[in-house]
Amino acid sequence: MQALRVQLEKSIETNNTLRSKLEEQLMQGAKQTQEGALSPAVQTLSAPKWSLQLDKHASDTPLFSRNDVDSLSCESSSSSAHTPCMPGLVTGHRLWASKNGCHVLGLIEDYDALCKQIGQGQRLLVEMDIQTQKALYPTSPEPGTKGSHPAPLSKLVSSVTAAKVVLEEASRLLQHLWRVSLPNNGQCTLHCEQSEEMKAEINKLHKKLFEQEKKLQNTAKLLQQSKHQEKVIFDQLVVTHKVLRKARGNLELRPGGAHPGASSPSRPGS
Repeated sequence: MQALRVQLEKSIETNNTLRSKLEEQLMQGAKQTQEGALSPAVQTLSAPKWSLQLDKHASDTPLFSRNDVDSLSCESSSSSAHTPCMPGLVTGHRLWASKNGCHVLGLIEDYDALCKQIGQGQRLLVEMDIQTQKALYPTSPEPGTKGSHPAPLSKLVSSVTAAKVVLEEASRLLQHLWRVSLPNNGQCTLHCEQSEEMKAEINKLHKKLFEQEKKLQNTAKLLQQSKHQEKVIFDQLVVTHKVLRKARGNLELRPGGAHPGASSPSRPGS
């Protein structure tokens, strides 16, 4: 019985240790996911600094047409079609992020918004170039007007302000795209490998925990059987003790038996 109790205590202790390890592994996985979702700045790559150069040939810059945007979107869709196992992107979680990556990954909404901002910026550049030409080479004033008209200069200032806003928005959208290293030949990256290793470790701990619980149940069953056997033996001893006491009483109360302290009767005439 003492050995069974010791074995049961050891099984309970081992079971608790395995449960603690399993909970720790699960908490670490949830913590990594939460950190990846709540603090994307840790994995955010530094955004490149953009410089804008204006000259008189800015009007020759071709604008992004809707066909160009559609073609780029189609290329993006076709490239994603060749990778059917690509998981869905989650906002704030930079999948396959790598500072040395040769590809760029992001949400299609951010990409479309960035293309829209670039198109607006190019249109503003064309307008600014026209306004600059008007300011540098003003046309001859019409008869009846006095002095030069300050409208082109005010329009130029408004266009510069609008271009600044467009560039700031484009820079913000550009930070939503990140450099990645795509998996080669279906092999997972380091993040995927770590996830697989964690899953394997969790499955291993689950298996050990199941085995320990099974051993614990068997030990508890053996202990219960031992307690039952003890009770049966104790009940049998009680019954035997009662039988022996009854037999002793019967022997003491047998007729003609000698009783201690009793004198033998005298014969008549002696």
